[in-house]
Amino acid sequence: MSTSSSYGAARATRCVFVIDDDKSIRNLLQTLLSMEGHSVLEAGDGREALELLGRDGEAFVPDLFIIDAAMPVMGGYELIRRLRARHDTRSTPIIMLTATEKKMQELIEVEGVLFMKKFCSNAEIFQAVRTLLVGDAPVRSRAEPLAPPSGEYETDKGLEIVRFPAKVVPVDAAPPTADPHAPEPAPAPSGLDDESTMDLNLKSLLSGSPDLARLWGAGVRSIEPRSGAAGGPPVSDFSPVIQLVECVFEDAIRRQASDIHIESKQDCLLIRFRIDGALQSLYRLPSEIKANVIARIKIISNLDVSEKRLPQDGRFSIQRGGVSAEIRVNTLATMHGEKIVMRILRRTLSPKKLCELFPTPEDLKHIETALKSPTGLILVTGPTGGGKTTTLYAMLQALNTPSRNLMTVEDPIEYPLDGVTQVPVQSQIGFTFEKILRAVLRQDPNVVMVGEIRDGETAEIAMKAAMTGHLVLSTLHTNNAPMAIYRLTTMGIRPHLIVSALKLVVAQRLIRLLCPHCKEKAELKAEESVDLSKSERERLKDTFVPRGCEHCQGIGYHGRRSVNEVMSLESHEMRQMIMDSANPDVIRQQAMKEGMITLRQDVLRLVAAGETSLSEAMSIYYVD
Repeated sequence: MSTSSSYGAARATRCVFVIDDDKSIRNLLQTLLSMEGHSVLEAGDGREALELLGRDGEAFVPDLFIIDAAMPVMGGYELIRRLRARHDTRSTPIIMLTATEKKMQELIEVEGVLFMKKFCSNAEIFQAVRTLLVGDAPVRSRAEPLAPPSGEYETDKGLEIVRFPAKVVPVDAAPPTADPHAPEPAPAPSGLDDESTMDLNLKSLLSGSPDLARLWGAGVRSIEPRSGAAGGPPVSDFSPVIQLVECVFEDAIRRQASDIHIESKQDCLLIRFRIDGALQSLYRLPSEIKANVIARIKIISNLDVSEKRLPQDGRFSIQRGGVSAEIRVNTLATMHGEKIVMRILRRTLSPKKLCELFPTPEDLKHIETALKSPTGLILVTGPTGGGKTTTLYAMLQALNTPSRNLMTVEDPIEYPLDGVTQVPVQSQIGFTFEKILRAVLRQDPNVVMVGEIRDGETAEIAMKAAMTGHLVLSTLHTNNAPMAIYRLTTMGIRPHLIVSALKLVVAQRLIRLLCPHCKEKAELKAEESVDLSKSERERLKDTFVPRGCEHCQGIGYHGRRSVNEVMSLESHEMRQMIMDSANPDVIRQQAMKEGMITLRQDVLRLVAAGETSLSEAMSIYYVD
């Protein structure tokens, strides 16, 4: 039996009783809970916990139990059964910890118990503890998102509501006077700085633990390929490293991340997720196991585990929580080891509608007019990750009828579309964009989508296809719509071909939206108004800024939407300027005269409407 504070201190503050047979888990929770000002008692199993509690009605009652599901002497379920049979602990809130989402799905529902994965972020631990230590807090089954405490809750279908005694002190209230004889709470280790406080610091959980060998097998061992591959014996699906990698994938899907970054640092393995376009640090793993984690990802991606110097590309498919996704993997050797970046392509997402991507009536009208044409070229421009493919798929969906033959050339195919013939590029065998495009044009297509125009040869084929009875959709990398004209000319496309083929250019960016639950109104700062015109400053006297709450995981932003610049090339003046090889700035001025809404104008309109912040908009209007 061990305690981290005396009983007197436990009653003066909020007392959390942690029961887990793994000392490293207890140490981590003790550190995190001490940072919140809580007192922590520890026990190694259920029997030891009951001995510490004493007899029913005669001993102290902690404010919260955190119990491991699997313990050797008395497991979590048996302990909970006995706690619920007691009069004094019958209504005390309980958090039960288990290893993975898959294991959680096998657990039996217990009324008044919140199930959580051990491999979750510190923010989730803080949120759960804060919620359960507030009077009249609900306990949700499994790992459903916790609602902010408000004092009144309704019983939803499938949601267990348990009322707790009002004697519990709210987290935001001033703490009561502590026992002068009680020891000071243990200080947070230096590894838990401001950034990693919100991360799951697995290094403090694993490093130096006497149970490290039990957690990760007999020592930190290398992961070898499965049987049939050269290099070693098969690996069990219950390997701790395999379970850890599974937890990372499950968490990425749950958080709706678009990318996973696994970065080898000097002293750790850092795992970050790109959520709504911004990277967030979520996990830090000990440097001793980074080779194991990287090797595991290489194995499931069919990459060469022994090759650590050259970059490699691979892919694999997963299905988690009803979401089917393909993971594209790229490895790169760095100073401290390999870095892996994985792009998550969700198969279950349905293509968006054009009206969702282009809410401005003027822009939508230009798009729909261009799509009605049986021939011509429509270009969508912007940086990588700007939503170009999503827009092309929305256009294909609008054109997808039984009377049309729609074909695509993609590298890779990101989403399967019913009714559309999709052909993947395979550069390793010489099956390139231009070769596939030539073959596709002999398949009697009405509409051809080319994933990207990368060189002059592909551009020329696309131009000629657009002039010979096909509607061609494609993408180009430029900062704005007028620059697409200049980019095509630098590829060797002559102006008269551009005038004959090009119908419409759409420049596009994705911008984060403020969380509607926590955004705050703020006055425009002087430093923010330096690059704004007088009319823009008048429109933006009051703006909104991010704050952070439970709904947005403390970020202040939730979701994204597109910012667009739609340039039509139908007017005689515009065509003449292209024939005369006019400067892109001159073409831009003409497009604005004809009613084009620029990226800057579109994003500042969102700022004025309170949908995004000015700091978020700067990344767009500075480029524009």
